[in-house]
Amino acid sequence: MISRKTALKLGEVFETIFTYTGQGMYGTRSFKIKKDSLYDFLFTNDYEPWFCNSIKKIYEKSRNLKEHIAKLHTGETLAEATPGLSWENRKQLGQKYLSELIIDILDYSYSNKYDYSTHKVEEFVKELINLIELDGYKYKKGLLLPPEEDVIDIDTERGYLQELISDAGLKNQETILHHLNLSEEHYINSKWDDSVSNSRKFFEEIVRQVANKLSFLKVGKDLDDKILEKGGSCINYIKKEGLIEEKEDKALGELYVLMSSEGGHPYMAQKDQARFLRNLSLTTSQFILLRLIGFINEK
Repeated sequence: MISRKTALKLGEVFETIFTYTGQGMYGTRSFKIKKDSLYDFLFTNDYEPWFCNSIKKIYEKSRNLKEHIAKLHTGETLAEATPGLSWENRKQLGQKYLSELIIDILDYSYSNKYDYSTHKVEEFVKELINLIELDGYKYKKGLLLPPEEDVIDIDTERGYLQELISDAGLKNQETILHHLNLSEEHYINSKWDDSVSNSRKFFEEIVRQVANKLSFLKVGKDLDDKILEKGGSCINYIKKEGLIEEKEDKALGELYVLMSSEGGHPYMAQKDQARFLRNLSLTTSQFILLRLIGFINEK
């Protein structure tokens, strides 16, 4: 599924290409949408008449075009044209429109030249491509290759993790989520090493706080600082206390080593490595949190 962040970035790309700031009355600056150009873009790319015409109705105010595109994700942009559809069906239809708009605007961007001193098209297009890859898609000219069935749904995964962290009652929740958000932010901005580093810090903090919570539940006090200092020691403590099995302990330890290793891995692009390790850290953290919540519920 195309995520909310991707939908917003798509709206930002459209806003950057199809708007300008002109001169208004009394020397004020006036926000304008290139409605004719945008209509022609949609029309030539075979969008339905209602969607082409919806552009003409957008009030020319900052963010309105961006939100018009982004709200395809929630189905709001489709509401007037689809009175007989449920909101869930509108969201599904919105995904179709988002996919088609991504293909068409990326094709359009790569076939046009811009003055990058005044436009941020190039920057936003790169960020859009990184976001769709986090969603599991691959862009090829004229195509948006869909994700495999087991690829992470970013919006769902993030929300579920936040719910698990809250249910487990972990300490330092703001720090945990800060590293999670940074791992995504750095990926979007093509800072691959920083993305991997924050994926590791997110995973490390999850392991540290799970171990500390387990200690408090078992003996009524926080874990010794010497153990808490190292992620590997926390994984060993979790195993020793029976929260995970030996084979699971080995897998967690190897993942931690993989994320902690310096430099890139041979035969794998840094971008792919950053995405792969981020997804591994998210799914493995879920596993540990579910084990802790299961232990809490049994008590």
